[in-house]
Amino acid sequence: MVKERERACDEEVLERGSDRQVYAESILKVCEFCVGSPLACVSGVTGSDLRKRVLYIMTDGIARKLDFTRKVLLSSALLLALALPVVLGLLNATPTRAEAQIAGPSGVPPLYRVTSLKASQPAGKTLTFKVMASPQGLSMTGTTLEALIEMAYGVQANQISGASDFLRSEKYDIEAKTDPATADELRPLDQNQLHLVTQRMLQALLSQQFKLKLHAESKELPQYVLTVEQEGPKLQRAIPGNTYGNGIKDPAGHAGGNLMFMDGRRVTGQGVSLANLVGVLSRQLGRSVVDRTGLAGNYDFTLKLTPEPGQPAPDGMPSAATATSIIAAVQEQLGLKLTSATGAVQVLVIDHAEAPAEN
Repeated sequence: MVKERERACDEEVLERGSDRQVYAESILKVCEFCVGSPLACVSGVTGSDLRKRVLYIMTDGIARKLDFTRKVLLSSALLLALALPVVLGLLNATPTRAEAQIAGPSGVPPLYRVTSLKASQPAGKTLTFKVMASPQGLSMTGTTLEALIEMAYGVQANQISGASDFLRSEKYDIEAKTDPATADELRPLDQNQLHLVTQRMLQALLSQQFKLKLHAESKELPQYVLTVEQEGPKLQRAIPGNTYGNGIKDPAGHAGGNLMFMDGRRVTGQGVSLANLVGVLSRQLGRSVVDRTGLAGNYDFTLKLTPEPGQPAPDGMPSAATATSIIAAVQEQLGLKLTSATGAVQVLVIDHAEAPAEN
């Protein structure tokens, strides 16, 4: 680094029009004063290093101007140097740090053990959509493949393209568990880490059970921006260590933990980050929701959803026609504001998907 620093200094001096011989002689004069008591911090003032430096200064090829061709080559090399690690990273994606923490000696991220996957059966006149996730596993009722993709990849319905008919028409009940050892390792993770790990586990489940294959593209689409109202948020900050004895129970029937519950009438969160709420709102509204609230930490909340008059929530999920009531509920009950916008978002193009075999 010291040699390169000296070389850059020499090139800059000569590039500014200084005479090579005068500049070299000036360096030699300085060296004469340093011979008596050489300084450890002064480089290139004695021995062969000084000889090489002077020869380099007197060489005609030093400090050549960059012509157009050299600039193009240099720019191309720089772009390649910057892009190559990104491309290699995409082609050889590694597990997240949270996944690595629980992957164990094999280095393989944890997977869900599917205990039941079958077609949903209506209970009465309607088919209710419910989903619960925890370190112990996932419990879903009346879910479509489209909804599973939304949860697994953090996208919304309008960000999924090229799907076959059964993606939205067929509904399933799924019970997916993690083994006890994995559940114990997942519990200490914070909400963001747990969210990333469960997404990867759900992606693996979709690949195994539905033979799902897809690729991503970028597209300009309508979206919502989430901000805090002027009066401030109405979310209740979660109490650290709260056991939630009377709260939501996980798929294994245990109380406590950071969980969310949603059906067609309400969304309840206990000890969850705002990212979880944003994901639910995105799915309910059918658009990407960008979080610009700046709210960190975990919260407890209940968001009551009321379908528009004459528009009952089909299959337990509010339709796009209820967007107005959802936006109003978020503002009134949570002190948050949803504003329409347009921006570049990721679109997932379905290349292949199959109806799963029931088990």
